[in-house]
Amino acid sequence: MSMLLNRKHVERFRRLHQGPEGLVLPGVWDVASARLFVAEGFTALGTTSAGVCWSVGRGNGWRAFLEACGRIARAVDVPVSFDIEDGFIDGVLADAAIMEDKIRAIRDLCEEMNYPLFVNARTDVFLGGPADLGEAVRRGRLYAEVGADSIFVPGLVDATAIQTFVKEVPAPVNIYALPNVPPVIRLAALGVRRLSVGCGPMQSLLAHAQRIARALRDEGNYDSFVDDWMPYKEAEAMCA
Repeated sequence: MSMLLNRKHVERFRRLHQGPEGLVLPGVWDVASARLFVAEGFTALGTTSAGVCWSVGRGNGWRAFLEACGRIARAVDVPVSFDIEDGFIDGVLADAAIMEDKIRAIRDLCEEMNYPLFVNARTDVFLGGPADLGEAVRRGRLYAEVGADSIFVPGLVDATAIQTFVKEVPAPVNIYALPNVPPVIRLAALGVRRLSVGCGPMQSLLAHAQRIARALRDEGNYDSFVDDWMPYKEAEAMCA
């Protein structure tokens, strides 16, 4: 991707975080899923790190993961946000000071290289640590102060807590689609500027594929897919 095109996508991505309706960011894992969501009108995409790893085989490592991300980016003409899967290290809740240093270093490097980058800083207090709203807010404020463009707080589901977080953190807030998370229209009213759906769509499709497999194995029928499939020519045209 050229620097000019990347800059265009980053600027467009920033604008999508400023609208009152909020940005819904579908999680994609390969070219077909990326093309499908764009065809349905989504103006930006996010990769699901879990989904990409599952699609290429997690054991194949960092290079295979990055190559898959590159194929997705080249396949569509919309901004794509990449989840980098903890950089393929053990996923634990890092000390806030370490995260502060990393974000500042990323910003300094981008400025030195004149390279546009949208940094969505993730605070895993509700997934990788004690569910402490105050600590999540503290980290969110800190990350915003050192250059994060938005703050991702997966695991935060309560509407009142979400509203508090939005009021206290001076950056667009990103919520993760989980059970009991308010619907998009309610999140927008609370001030949330981005909803990420992560690997949810892929998990749902895997569950459907599992039902197909079991029907084939146990009943010898294929009604579970021939009654509800995308026509071959439509799929071919979308993915070509």
